[in-house]
Amino acid sequence: MAGEGFKALSDPTRRRILELLRDGDKTAGELAEHFDMTKPSISHHLATLKAAGLVDDERRGQNIVYSLNTTVMQDLIGWFMGFAHAGRASHAGPAAHPAQSAQAAQAPQPPQPAQPPQPSPLPQSKENQ
Repeated sequence: MAGEGFKALSDPTRRRILELLRDGDKTAGELAEHFDMTKPSISHHLATLKAAGLVDDERRGQNIVYSLNTTVMQDLIGWFMGFAHAGRASHAGPAAHPAQSAQAAQAPQPPQPAQPPQPSPLPQSKENQ
C-alpha cells in the first residue's frame, strides 16, 4: 500500500491533482483545464492515483467524478509519523526504552572503591570495667 502511494506522490502532476481534489470533487475534464497536457495523459495520472488508493471515482450520469480518499492519506501520514515518534524516542534517553533500562540495571556494576579500615575500639583498662 505505502509503496504505491509513494510512487503516485512522486510525480508533481499527480500531487497537483490531489491539491485540486482537496478543494472538492472534479471530473477529468475539470482537472484537465489546469494542465497543459492531453486528456489521455490526465487519465493515466488519475489511474495511477486510483491504483494507489489515493482517489476514488464515481460515475454520475455521463461523467466520472474523482474525489480524495483520505483514508489512504491518513495511513501514509501515520507511516511517516512512525518515524517521527521513533526519532524522538531514540533521543529521549533510557525512560523511552524500558527494555534497555532493564538491561542496564542487570549489567554487572563496576567494583566500588574499598572503604578505609575503621579504627577498632580501644581496649578498656581493667580500671574502667
